[in-house]
Amino acid sequence: METALKCCPRPFIPLLLSLIGGIGFGVYLPVLRWPVISMAAAAGIGAHFLRRENSRLLPLILFAGLGYLSILPWCAARFPENHVVHYADGHRWRIVGLVHDRPQRQARRTRFILRVERLGQDHRGHPVSGLLRVTVAGGAVDLDRGDRIAFASRIRSIHNFNNPGAFDFQQYMAFQKIWATAYSSAEKLRVLDRAAGSGTTRLLDTVRDHIDALIDHTRAGPHRDVLRALILGDRSRISSDLREAFHRSGVGHLLAISGLHIGIVAGSAFFVLVAVASRFEFLLWRAWTKKAAAIGAFLPAVLYAVIAGMSPSTQRALAMVGVFLMTYLLEREQDPVNTLAVAALLILILHPPALFSISFQLSFAAVFFIIFGLSRLPAVSDRPPSAGERSPCRPNDRRQRENPAAGRA
Repeated sequence: METALKCCPRPFIPLLLSLIGGIGFGVYLPVLRWPVISMAAAAGIGAHFLRRENSRLLPLILFAGLGYLSILPWCAARFPENHVVHYADGHRWRIVGLVHDRPQRQARRTRFILRVERLGQDHRGHPVSGLLRVTVAGGAVDLDRGDRIAFASRIRSIHNFNNPGAFDFQQYMAFQKIWATAYSSAEKLRVLDRAAGSGTTRLLDTVRDHIDALIDHTRAGPHRDVLRALILGDRSRISSDLREAFHRSGVGHLLAISGLHIGIVAGSAFFVLVAVASRFEFLLWRAWTKKAAAIGAFLPAVLYAVIAGMSPSTQRALAMVGVFLMTYLLEREQDPVNTLAVAALLILILHPPALFSISFQLSFAAVFFIIFGLSRLPAVSDRPPSAGERSPCRPNDRRQRENPAAGRA
């Protein structure tokens, strides 16, 4: 792999393309699990024993195999016998489970993911596993992450409408490891146990609740909902009129926490910490001011991302900022395209289904074409001097043009 990295000025781009190819192959041909593994292993062993200059194929094959295997848990899932999907499209069940994430509250309904624990029928119950997408009608429900609830509902498997070119909702939910849904009214839902008051998750929820309370103490107006979107990543309370106004003005992307927000936090912290670190002789003599500032600037960026909910767009922005700050630690020149490829690699290795997210595709495509476009612009130093400008390297008056020796004198 070291040979392959040295022969390419931007080595992470071919690795990223190999990983993407493996993920795409796994989505559309998930049944070839063992044949693909066998071929990848044989190709890798063969490439290793080829001539040294051909060993550059080995990391590409390995990353393609990694991409193929990493997507299989979502595209070719193997459910245990007690998985909730086996009880879909049948009887009405009494469902007991834990609220898996923070509920999304709207005017007439509340939606959340439930980690199912038990299914009961006719006073009999048995343990089950798996996630359900639950919709509760009848207004907002006082629920929080970690609450144990019970309600009666049929479990329905997720299907598409099979319209040509329509959104693949079934695949979208499968990428979240959700293969069934349930429905209940607010009156029939019962809270059995409230979430425990300890743990990191509960602490973060408490911090978010305090920030939400501070926002409520500001002057009444639509700015409250905008602040919740920018600070907490909660866009559920933004009215349709305000959302439409943002979209019409072309700044609707500002409501989703992304690279701009993480970059502002990390950039502000970086410049402040550079000024602080430059006051310490110990760091100055060792040229560690930017290294210390890079480490310190990443911490508030992570804290902001966690408080904001770590949405996919936030994760991409945090990975991009982390890779950029890492270049200061490694004392490498920042190559924007290579940095972009490293960020995409990290995201796809941690969560392969992100490749099929439209936000992932648009984010990286937009940044890539911005970088590519800026690289094609002529530099200021390459611009030829105008007629009124004098160049120190070229004689530009009549006396120097007629007698170059005079100009040299």
